Amino acid sequence: MKLSKRFMGLFVALGALIIGTQPVNAAVENDLTIQPATNIIFSSGNQPTPIYSDPETNVATKQHLNTGISEWKVIREARIQDHIVAQDLGDNQWVKTADGVNLSLGQPTRFLEVFSAAKPVPIYSDALGLNKIGELNPSISEWRILRVAYGSGTYSTRAIELGQNQWVLFKDVTLINDSYYFKAGEPLYDRLGHTIGAITATMNYKIFGALTINGETYVKLGTNNQWVKYRSGSLFLS
Repeated sequence: MKLSKRFMGLFVALGALIIGTQPVNAAVENDLTIQPATNIIFSSGNQPTPIYSDPETNVATKQHLNTGISEWKVIREARIQDHIVAQDLGDNQWVKTADGVNLSLGQPTRFLEVFSAAKPVPIYSDALGLNKIGELNPSISEWRILRVAYGSGTYSTRAIELGQNQWVLFKDVTLINDSYYFKAGEPLYDRLGHTIGAITATMNYKIFGALTINGETYVKLGTNNQWVKYRSGSLFLS
């Protein structure tokens, strides 16, 4: 990251403590409202977040945040109405708010696995999907989760780490929950997709695995004669 020595020298605890004068009054630049930030931290999740030289984030500096630091003091914010779209970390070094990342510690208990459906899903060295380093082996569909990256300040899943900084993007895979609600009457299938019965009680069922049948994801609720369409369930009972 291309930060001045003065700026880097002021990092403490959560990131940076920056002392200096900033504009008191907000200025409007190309429909953006630029205003000082107070006690705001940008969380990069130790990811190589791109840096821009303008609040519109149109001009990339080709520099990235230091991956050895996860949290950064914000000096100014660029807003469109009440929506913060970019944040200045000092000396007109802007990052996109949407690039902020929070990382879980260890595999979240509500997820069982990543399901890639035997597809060569792209693998990245970062949770932002910037640097592709390979593809998942299409002969394997079920993958253990090491960490999950969420959008900063949200619970929206961004990416999943499968180990050794090998990340897949949430949009490219299916996250299989550890358990799911299924309603009574929902058909049960065998591994070949033949209907063999139905769920008898509406409840939260533990999931033991996943597979693809006729191009659709099914999950296992017990034996090999207890498969159900994953999309027919839900995280919460409605």
